[in-house]
Amino acid sequence: MLRCFTKSIIVLLLSSSSFAAQRVALDSCSAIEPSLKWPSIQAELFQKEKTNASEQVLFDRFAQIIATTRGSSSALLRLAQDMQTTIQINRKPSPQLERRWISLLLATEQSDIAYKILSRPNSKKSTPLDSFLLAESLFMQKRYKDADVEYKKIVSADPKLLFFLNWRLSELDLIFNSPSDSWAKFSKVLGKLPKNAGPDLKEALELDIIRYGNSRLDPSNYWSKLAPNLDRERIAVCILQSDLAQTNAKQLAYKKLADITQSSDRSIEYFRQSLRKLDLAKAARQSYISLIKAGLQSVLTHKDKTSLSRQTFLVDLQKTTQNLLATAHRPDQTATNRQLVDALKGFTEKGSTAETLLFRQQKATLQEILGNWYEAAEEYQTILAMSPDRSERGKLAWSMLKAYRKATAPINDSDATLYADDLNRAKGLLKACDTFNAYWPHAENERRDCENFSIRLAINQKNETLARQKLWLYIAHYPEHSTEAIYSLFTLFRDDNAALIAGCEKLLRIPELQSGDIANFLRERLRQSRFDEIAMKSSPADQAAAYANFAERERPSPLALEAITRAIATESPWQLKANYLTIYIEKFTGGPQLMESYLALAELYEENFALREAYNLLKSAKQLAWAPDQIDRRNGLECRINQVEHPLEAVTSCMAVASANHRAPIDLAKRLLWVKESAALHRLVTSEAVTGLGFNLNERIELLGIAFEGTETVPALQNDIKGILYELYADNPDSLTGDSRRILASIAFEVAQKSLPLFLNMPVYAARSDELASAIQTKRAAFSELEALYNKVLKTKDPYWGSSALGGTDPFHGCLAGMGGPSCFLN
Repeated sequence: MLRCFTKSIIVLLLSSSSFAAQRVALDSCSAIEPSLKWPSIQAELFQKEKTNASEQVLFDRFAQIIATTRGSSSALLRLAQDMQTTIQINRKPSPQLERRWISLLLATEQSDIAYKILSRPNSKKSTPLDSFLLAESLFMQKRYKDADVEYKKIVSADPKLLFFLNWRLSELDLIFNSPSDSWAKFSKVLGKLPKNAGPDLKEALELDIIRYGNSRLDPSNYWSKLAPNLDRERIAVCILQSDLAQTNAKQLAYKKLADITQSSDRSIEYFRQSLRKLDLAKAARQSYISLIKAGLQSVLTHKDKTSLSRQTFLVDLQKTTQNLLATAHRPDQTATNRQLVDALKGFTEKGSTAETLLFRQQKATLQEILGNWYEAAEEYQTILAMSPDRSERGKLAWSMLKAYRKATAPINDSDATLYADDLNRAKGLLKACDTFNAYWPHAENERRDCENFSIRLAINQKNETLARQKLWLYIAHYPEHSTEAIYSLFTLFRDDNAALIAGCEKLLRIPELQSGDIANFLRERLRQSRFDEIAMKSSPADQAAAYANFAERERPSPLALEAITRAIATESPWQLKANYLTIYIEKFTGGPQLMESYLALAELYEENFALREAYNLLKSAKQLAWAPDQIDRRNGLECRINQVEHPLEAVTSCMAVASANHRAPIDLAKRLLWVKESAALHRLVTSEAVTGLGFNLNERIELLGIAFEGTETVPALQNDIKGILYELYADNPDSLTGDSRRILASIAFEVAQKSLPLFLNMPVYAARSDELASAIQTKRAAFSELEALYNKVLKTKDPYWGSSALGGTDPFHGCLAGMGGPSCFLN
């Protein structure tokens, strides 16, 4: 604390003028004369001794007087006269009696007579005590140099005599302006001070120490050597009051006064007067703070807690501290504010409840000004527990809550888990909330903020069960202010989509959440969650159906469009896929895949013989807006429409866009087959546009097979196609794939079934194959030919017909084996 002082502060606090108005009553506090009086010495040096009966009475009187009166000069003077009479009567008095008589002469200020007696030529100075009496007589006559010579001649082993001898020598050194030599002797004196020394002896020693403290030498080490039973407070205050004491001595005395373990009104009055002096001088802020710290420490160690001086001084310190708070907000006062907090700290921690309350409030205010919000909050919490006034506790609860809020950082969902000090501050805020709510039950805003913070802390600490409970309670209580809570709730549901769906549905049942931005947000989250839930289904078919239902329910949102797109893309039966495409076309007219959906659905219908539905879709698709780069596709669409409206013209129009795509004629042949356009089919397969595309053998057989089936109602066209097929087979018997062989097998059986009656009734069958016509001349030849055809079929390795032949289950097997007769072929 001492380092806080500047030289000017020392002058203000420690100058004697600070006590002009009132001085503490101290016995010879500023004594200049030597303090060790002879009555104190003789009380210690002369013990009870046995002598003859005539002297013993005087010895006993001597012991009684010096034990009870010490400085009563009248009693001492009477005893001295009685001893002198006894000595005159008794021509041979004992040396002990003579010493006591001389001691009484010294005690009654008759040192000149004592010296004359002791300095007579026939005087016996046989003991160190006799020499000490002679030196004392010189000292009392202020013959200090002569006394110093006599004192230094004394050699003794008596500790008490040495105690007083060193004391006198230290006083002489002070008189001779040798403070360093003085303290060397004082140190010996202090080490030998009797523990049961009387108050006058201790007071004398204290006054000499005060004299030493007023010397020019820096007394940096004498405090540590003071005897424990000396009054350090008195020594310190007296040095501080002295006009003679050097500044460094006062500095040390001030520090020692502040460190006194048990103070009295003497210290209190000194600090009170110092405070008044600071007020008169309009001292610097730092000077006040130093005095506040020292003064509060003195109050804390005061012996009498009911002292009026103590109580008055406490009030003065409270007012002074409050005055300092008036300027504490200035930016340049940060350092002194910290010092003032430190000055108040010791007293607020150790003082009684009633006395520290106001200082604690002042300290809390300082902590707020310094931005130490957590320390301020803890201070308010302590004050709240101490305050007897309920109305005051309500204000304190509010101050505590504000401080805890500023001391505790907001908790975000993405923050790392709180530990140690951060967690303690967060818990402290929750306790402050509970306390505040108890005093302010209707402060809804603060209550709401507190509950929201408790939710975030539960989330941060991974206590999701508690967090969910708190969230639902919060939303139920404050639905209009629940946006942030809802976001937190969704954070808890991030790994539980089913719970998120249920939560959104529950929230949307709250009337206050059914409109506005929050309602839109909840519906969008619910929509997204339901969409995500579909992907968790194990069955693709179930996923597709769920996506379709979602799309119809949630349209026209982007997610609904995505859902129907996913439903269409899922592998499903064609009827279901057609249904999904229909939903897209009808419900999502602005969708980016609208045209593709039209075409895909039309193709799906075509593939599954729903030609009228395909036709209607294609007609609608034709009316859509086509981009310039889609002209070829639009022409292709025209071709497909013509297949229904003008099938013969479709051959030409469709071939115009077929280019070198070999599948285009085959697909066209299938469509013509479905609409039973035999002539168009025949025209297609014999068209030079098709035959010139460079079909391979198997592609031609596939195309001709479709045409053969589609010309069933026109035998001439069918026979023409059949002849082309047989020629292809005859020319390439070993180059056919499995699919081509199956096509030929099916046609062979169909021909055989239809031609058998002709074989039985006609001698010759006119056919394009000369080899076949010459073979069929008789019934037997007909059966042989049919059997040969059958064997050819077996060679095709067709799965159906091959197994039927081997098992004998096909409709022709029995006829060929001669079972059932010729009529079986007519069935």
